[in-house]
Amino acid sequence: MSSKDLANIEDLKGYLKGTPFVSSGIDVLTGGTGNFTCRLRLISPYEGQPTLVLKHAKPYVFTSENRFPFSLERQKFEVEALRIVRECMPKNSLVTVPKVHLFDEKESVIIMDDCGDQSTTLKQFVLDGKCTLDVAETIGSELGIFLRQLHDILNRERHPAVCDLFEGNAEGKRISAWATYGRLMSTLKGEAELPAFDPPLTIEDDEMKVISKVEEEMSSMILEARDTFVMGDFWPGNILLSSFESHTGVVEKINVIDWELSKTGLPGLDLGQFTAEMDLLRRFCPSFKIAGTKMLSAFYGSYSAEEDITRMAMFHWGAHLIAWTPRVPWGSSEETREMVAKGIKLIVAVYWAINMEPSPTRVYLPSSFPYPIKISSIDTAASNDIARGTRLLSYSFVYLGQAPGSQPETRFGTWDSAIDGTLQTWNINVGDVISQRKAKEKPVAVVIEPCKHGMQLHGLCVLCGKDMTNIDYIGFSDTSRASIQMTHSASGPTVSLEEAQRIERETARRLLKDRKLSLIVDLDQTIVHATVDPTVGEWIAEGEAWEARRAAKGSEDNHDPDDHCNPNWDALKDVKKFRLGPETLGNPSRAKGRLLSNKGVENDGCIYYIKPRPCWQDFFKEMAELFEMHVYTMGTRAYAEEVCAAIDPDGKAFGGRILSRDESGSLTQKSLQRLFPCDTSMVVIIDDRADVWEWSPNLLKVIPFDFFVGIGDINSTFLPKVEPLTVSTPPSPSTVEASSSVPTETGFTPEEIEQSEAEKKTMLSKNSETLNAQVQERPLAKMQEELKQFTAADGSLSKTETISSDKPGVEEKQPKEKAPPRKALLENNDTELIRVNEILSEIHYKFYNAYDAHSKKPGEPPQKRKSGSSKSNKPLYDVTRIIPEIRANVLKGVNLLFSSVIPLDTRPESTEIWRMALMFGAKCSTELSPDTTHVVAAKRGTVKVDAARRRGNIKVVWLQWFTDSVALWQRQDETRYLLDLPPAAGPSTSPPTASSDLDIDIDDEDWDLDSPPTSGGVALGVSQNAGFHANEINWNDINDEVEAAMMESDDEEEEEANSVKSDRSGIRSENASEEEWSDESNSVASTNNTPKSKRKRLRSLTPSETPGINGDADGLRSPLSKRKKVAADRSKMSKLKVAIHADDLRRTASREPSASPVVRVAGSRANSPENDSDMEEVTGPLGDEGENENYDESGAESAEEDFLAKEMENEWG
Repeated sequence: MSSKDLANIEDLKGYLKGTPFVSSGIDVLTGGTGNFTCRLRLISPYEGQPTLVLKHAKPYVFTSENRFPFSLERQKFEVEALRIVRECMPKNSLVTVPKVHLFDEKESVIIMDDCGDQSTTLKQFVLDGKCTLDVAETIGSELGIFLRQLHDILNRERHPAVCDLFEGNAEGKRISAWATYGRLMSTLKGEAELPAFDPPLTIEDDEMKVISKVEEEMSSMILEARDTFVMGDFWPGNILLSSFESHTGVVEKINVIDWELSKTGLPGLDLGQFTAEMDLLRRFCPSFKIAGTKMLSAFYGSYSAEEDITRMAMFHWGAHLIAWTPRVPWGSSEETREMVAKGIKLIVAVYWAINMEPSPTRVYLPSSFPYPIKISSIDTAASNDIARGTRLLSYSFVYLGQAPGSQPETRFGTWDSAIDGTLQTWNINVGDVISQRKAKEKPVAVVIEPCKHGMQLHGLCVLCGKDMTNIDYIGFSDTSRASIQMTHSASGPTVSLEEAQRIERETARRLLKDRKLSLIVDLDQTIVHATVDPTVGEWIAEGEAWEARRAAKGSEDNHDPDDHCNPNWDALKDVKKFRLGPETLGNPSRAKGRLLSNKGVENDGCIYYIKPRPCWQDFFKEMAELFEMHVYTMGTRAYAEEVCAAIDPDGKAFGGRILSRDESGSLTQKSLQRLFPCDTSMVVIIDDRADVWEWSPNLLKVIPFDFFVGIGDINSTFLPKVEPLTVSTPPSPSTVEASSSVPTETGFTPEEIEQSEAEKKTMLSKNSETLNAQVQERPLAKMQEELKQFTAADGSLSKTETISSDKPGVEEKQPKEKAPPRKALLENNDTELIRVNEILSEIHYKFYNAYDAHSKKPGEPPQKRKSGSSKSNKPLYDVTRIIPEIRANVLKGVNLLFSSVIPLDTRPESTEIWRMALMFGAKCSTELSPDTTHVVAAKRGTVKVDAARRRGNIKVVWLQWFTDSVALWQRQDETRYLLDLPPAAGPSTSPPTASSDLDIDIDDEDWDLDSPPTSGGVALGVSQNAGFHANEINWNDINDEVEAAMMESDDEEEEEANSVKSDRSGIRSENASEEEWSDESNSVASTNNTPKSKRKRLRSLTPSETPGINGDADGLRSPLSKRKKVAADRSKMSKLKVAIHADDLRRTASREPSASPVVRVAGSRANSPENDSDMEEVTGPLGDEGENENYDESGAESAEEDFLAKEMENEWG
């Protein structure tokens, strides 16, 4: 070796002088660690190539500070490996290796082909965001084919000389064994003093024992392997791409470089290393998530690994995550610990799946058999081995044809096995008759399987490597054996129920040791509020520019008093923003085969503006001490990861535990069983919507965060506005038992799948249209402008006011005032997370207080309970018991009576408000009783309200008292909500309500028929002192009214009686006349479609039915309502309500013979302004509440018409 240092550019130029490789420029390449590598820009092309790559080796790892020894002999193995692989692999292969042009063993120099000036490693290609789905699939498939051919061709059976040569690379074997497996235990014990493990990881003793065994066994196997040639360092940094076209998915050349560790070894290690590195890229490069999954799926699909290779790949995947993630700068400490924990779980799961004793599989008859059937013969005896397709039994059944007169006939069928194993026992005999119920409840045989395929990944069994996607005539797919997706990634392994139970036991043990619970956190309107309105970006730019101007001017004295900041700037300072491309929005919207007009969002994506809820940082910090938090959102995966990167940049809160709609399996519902399929006793949920969780007992509903006024949840436009309120129950024992056995042939038809996909596309299109509408219409700008105009109009009053002058007739204008400052549309005053923090802390305290009191041993997991166990059988340390108990204490001791809140055509027990009251500990009744403590009313002057006032000792409150108490999980002081006061301004849990100064609602069928009409709050009835005379009456109007009353069509009444009545129940606004409150997360459709007889109230109106929006609402009114409208429209008063004397009639008749007589309504009474401005329930002559609440419309109308006729007879004689 010369004295020159060829890692020095000048010395290297001297070395190349006089050779064909003299260069005009030398570019040092980065990425490798073992050698000095550079690109030579040749003065004269060599074999047509303008550039080549030079590698110079030192007897140590080139980039190591401590000069870790690395023998120069490694170059010999690399040169031989490049030569042999290039000769043996197919010439037309897309994946190849560089050609060696020079190997100077004395100077330790290798000069080889360059993959191109613009070539890049696969890792960098991914990090640069260039890997599309098509390119990912192409690369994964080609690499899988290449690696499979490499392992199949270069083995001892086909090329023993090659294996003998590379078996001699003992140093390569030692490095591979030590670099990964030799550092497992030291890494996990904290002996390596890695920053990510301060504090040390909490690992169970049994897990450490498993990892110790794996470390020892795998190290030994690597050192002893001698039958298969392996690359030894197969990862994305050693894969070079060149001449690719990302828009077409065409990759022209892929070169695999750095073969210094090639040796005889374990093929699974090449697969496992590549899988682990791709998994890290998926985790730390969110935009690559989907493409990375596609690449891995194609990679394993084209390789088609056997059972033992797959197991080794899974072991090496986990081991690589443990040993290498903390030593390579990937992400934060929390993210690193997360990936290490994932590696631990993977190793432990595979180890136990391999080493546990095979458990028996109970086999059931298919549900598709023509039951009842009779067993004709048992074709496979017990203790025999069976394979898929083995004949098990034959049976007979009676067939009855469809044609008339067909006679029953006996037919025969057979049953073949869908699994492999040993048939242990039969539970049936020849001649047994089996019904469908018996077949469902009792297994007919027990089989011992060599592998239950309890963990699967990308269509392969992790435990045995069998392809799970094959489907034959039997119609049973092995993928159903492990259908539970417990990981946060849709591309993670799926497990069986048995494996899921084991994993959850381990999780529970770990959480109990750390004194934590699991917390599922929704994002939109729970932790953040999002919009895509560009107005927000403009306001932020205005604020930042204003801040810059102030900073440039220095002191306060230099500031321009007329230079005002955007009024929303203070609230927008912590708003985060990011851009998502169109690929994150789903399929483009189409209508009649054409793209809709939302091309901006569909083609260009949009910028999202995210406002974190006030106090979010303190909330995360405190909750991270008590809970292991998971994100569960209806947003896309890309959206969720961007939001989490903004609000949890170091990963301390969520640690990458994110579940989006892309993985959840539903666009309209959230499932707790998606993450915790077996036990939810340690799981709490916080979400602004309860309907998507079907009111799970684990749920703590929060008040929606509405920062961007009027925007709502931009990721929930496809969610139902109203969801039925149902109580979620655990699966029945039979369901669990069946799921642990071999499933029968079930599934969706192709038509159902197609329909589901079409509905999904429609939902996603609707969501895209909503985003596009925000971008185009800019609703926040419009609302700010309206607020500005309102403020200006309000301020203009003071500017135009005049003051009196000393001189008569002279007015002086006030001095001109400055324009009022702009008001802020956005407010930053939300305190909901403080309240939620308190409740969550209480839940945590109660859980561990009960756990400590009932546990014999610290860290012992909760006792296993049977599914469907009653509340009384639940231990006290169970979230599903603690949360309902806390909730029930809110209104404990309260006995409620609702007035004008529940529609009369609805069973009260089926309404949401009734259920809510019971959930929060109140008792409810439909009538006033001695136990009643509160009357919750939506309006004044009802029978129930008046009766409660007369009785005394009953608190009569507005509806908002109830809604605020429920929303805040705390009973509110009734003083602020008493009915004799205007409704209190509570939290923003309800939509804005109407003014308390109500006009008469002509649609209200509780309209007081005995009350005289009013005008401006004054009764229009004629008192004794009134000077009203008959000649002032318009008799033509009277005739019209009488005719309208007498000639009402019975058909119309019948039509109204038979019309479809709304069975929707809902909480109505506290002081709106008859409008029902319809919070989209709380409103519920009644599950009872049989309304009580003789109870009728105006049905709910949808926005499309509201008068003034889509036309007149007369079609919605009953005949009685129509007559009220006619009466109210006549000069603001009805002459039928006017009391006159008979003398006036006689005098009028004598003067005006042609005038028509008038009917005097008996019993008319003057109404108070309060009762006149607020509607009353219809009361009877005796004021009996129960009788009058059960009147029916037809009876009321008939009574009114009979009454009018009788009065006319009396008056006319």
